[in-house]
This record gives sequence, structure tokens and C-alpha cells, in this order.
Amino acid sequence: MFAPAKDKQRFDESLTRGADFIASLASVRIPRVSFRKEDFWDTCGKEIKSGTNILKETSIIYAFTDSSGPIWDKNNINTFNTLFLLTGSIEIADQKHQRELTMTAGNAYYIFNSPGTKTRVSPGSSWINYAAPEHILRENFERLTRRLYFREFPINSFRSIHSPAAMDFYQALCNAYEDLANANSSVRGALADAYEHLLLTKLCVTVATLHNSDKGGATTRIMPRYLQHAEAFMRRNLDREIALHDLSAAAGCSPRALQRIFKDYRNASPMEVLCNYRLAAAYEAIASGVAKNVTDLSMHLRFSSTGRFSTLFKKAYGKSPSTMIRFPSASV
Repeated sequence: MFAPAKDKQRFDESLTRGADFIASLASVRIPRVSFRKEDFWDTCGKEIKSGTNILKETSIIYAFTDSSGPIWDKNNINTFNTLFLLTGSIEIADQKHQRELTMTAGNAYYIFNSPGTKTRVSPGSSWINYAAPEHILRENFERLTRRLYFREFPINSFRSIHSPAAMDFYQALCNAYEDLANANSSVRGALADAYEHLLLTKLCVTVATLHNSDKGGATTRIMPRYLQHAEAFMRRNLDREIALHDLSAAAGCSPRALQRIFKDYRNASPMEVLCNYRLAAAYEAIASGVAKNVTDLSMHLRFSSTGRFSTLFKKAYGKSPSTMIRFPSASV
């Protein structure tokens, strides 16, 4: 539904204040966003007004609120969010891992919105968010970087908006929203595809950096040799039966120590990471046309059953392996 004119005016003013604030920090021109009646407007919850520009599989969201409340509803879970907070503040809590953070204006945050992630926004806050479903991020990350995707803690790191990487992403989001809002219907689809490819590529570079950073995102972490040896052993032996004691022997440490290391650096157990390596290998085999039979592929990669393999694959990549094999052009 369309927002009332007064809501639209307040939102435009909020975005302008946010843009002016960031420009004062970065000393660069920030693209301004102007909304028209044709733009999609809806109400998230009861009080948050937002303009959403949906690309092919991801979304750019501009929002503001004059009251407190959550910023995501129950339908918007399992998404990776790059959120630029322009004004105000947002409190976020990861109940599962007992982590909390107060997001403040002038910073960019990388957040995985899981079912256990709770948020509360302060009145007068405004933000710009790029939301990507996790399976879309994973598919593109592994294809572009040739590295395994793994989920970080829901509350990830943050950077000042005026840092070069954050500012570059922010400007790309603003340019995408402006161009798509002004594009006619004959070119909008192609333009949306092009911008989505650009934004996902930038996001994959960001995620790769986060994977190599400490939990605050400030410094680069050197992966322990035990972890490196264990993962190298996994990659070499995807078609063999592997147990935890095999991994600990290859790593040169005790099983319990290896589990602690993986929990700290991968937020997962060694066997979960092994499963993800096998799923990634299965995706590559199907995408490249090597694999033609789901049952044979699941047996080759040592999954306990074809049904379990299919379930895990669909959860990871948003589509079943049989669908990818039947419709290869629509899957890549």
C-alpha cells in the first residue's frame, strides 16, 4: 500500500539528513534518493515505513520509523543483510549465542537474520539495507570465489560508512535504487539483473573478508594449522568415509580440541563443515554437467541416503539436486 504524503515527506527528509551526515564524514557526494507515487511502499509491522526495490532475488530497502519496534518480521529470516544506519540506533541480540550489539548511525553492519535474532529500533531511525537470501549468497559466493561458504555468527562485524569499502557499497545501492526507480519497463528487467550481479559480487567480496577477520572485523585472523590440515584432509577425501577421529589425526590434535577450533573459526562442528564441503562438491558436479543421477552422486559423496542429501542440498542452495539436473540453464 502507498504511504501517506506526510510519511513520504518525513522519509525523504530522513534520507536527506542521513546522506548529509555521511557526506560530512566521507567528504564525497552521496546520491540522493527521491520517491515517486509509483514506488512500492508497505508497512513492516505497524510503524516502520519502507520503500522496497526488489531485484531478481535480492532487495534494496530504505526505511524510517518514528517509534520503537522490530525491523524484521517473521517472514524475513535466513537473509544476509548489509545495513547502513543513517540516523538513530538499533539494538540487536543473538539469543542463541548470547551476543548483543547497539548499532549506531554512521556505520555499516553485516547481519544474518536468523530465527533467534531480535531487534529493536529507536524512534527517528533511518537505514538502507541490502537483503540477500542465504542460499543466493552461498551459491554466488562459492561460484565467484571458489571457496566454501559458511555462516558466521548472526551479529557480525561493522565498519564506518566512510570507510572505502562501505562507501563504495553504499553508493552502488543508491545508484541502483535511483536508476531502477527511473527506468522504463522495457529496460528495467535487464537493469535489475545487472545491478543484482554487481551488488552480489560486492557482497561476496565483503563476506570473504569477514571470513578472514576476527569477530569484530577489525583485524585479519590467521587460521590455526590444525584447522587448515583438517580442511585440507576433507577436500582430498570427500568420497571416503570420514569420522571425527580421522580429522583429528590429520590435524594433529585431539578431537575435543579440533571441535573447539572449528566452533571458534567456523561456527560449526568439523562434521558440519565436511558436510558443507560435500554439498559444494555436489553443486559443482551438477552445475558443470558431470553429475546426471542424484542417487549416484549422493552415494559417491558418502551421504547416508539420497533423501537426506536432497534435503540438505535444497536447504543450502534453494533448489533440489534433481531440479538442477533437469533444468540446468535455470540453475546456473
